[in-house]
Amino acid sequence: MGKMYLWEDPRNSKNREIGTYNQECSIDRFKFFRGQRFSKGENEGKFIFEFEMSKSEINQYDSLLNNSGSPLVNQKIREILICLAPDDVQFFPAKVTCSDGDVEGYFMVNIVPRLRGVDHVSSVYSSLDLPDGAKMMSSIKRLVLKEEFMGGHHVVREGETLHIVVSQKIYDAFQAAKIKGVRLVTPDEYYDGLNALYRRG
Repeated sequence: MGKMYLWEDPRNSKNREIGTYNQECSIDRFKFFRGQRFSKGENEGKFIFEFEMSKSEINQYDSLLNNSGSPLVNQKIREILICLAPDDVQFFPAKVTCSDGDVEGYFMVNIVPRLRGVDHVSSVYSSLDLPDGAKMMSSIKRLVLKEEFMGGHHVVREGETLHIVVSQKIYDAFQAAKIKGVRLVTPDEYYDGLNALYRRG
């Protein structure tokens, strides 16, 4: 199957590049964490994102950084995902408001499969006790995913960490298309970089 990659923000992103999801006027963003396909008409409503950037700045990116926890992508990425992972994703037209007007052609992505894939033996992390008696992964030093946990899917949301994980095919397609605005990295690359940043800070 090849490597698995985490869908992450580019390094050194500035605050003004991160869109704010208007939760008050939009569909509840947490619905997109459930790992389910929405039936027709079930999730109709508004998906509003507000950016400090201008329209010309926004249009440089295929994927827009935002605080919703779900990808916000243009038609270029949409076509790749529909081609390679049609059963793994749903797209909802978003309203993107910029400093000088609105931009059309961006979609909020629902990642349909939510699967637990953490190799707890090989991963290194702390456990946080929750009020209901459950435990949550915290302070991750190393994340190892089970080799076959994606089960033939090409885009999934990992059930414990909520990371979006993509396959080698998606990675290769993004590289070939020179997609801008998203960083696909292995778990080791991501957490090595993150922990090095914490040590410096």
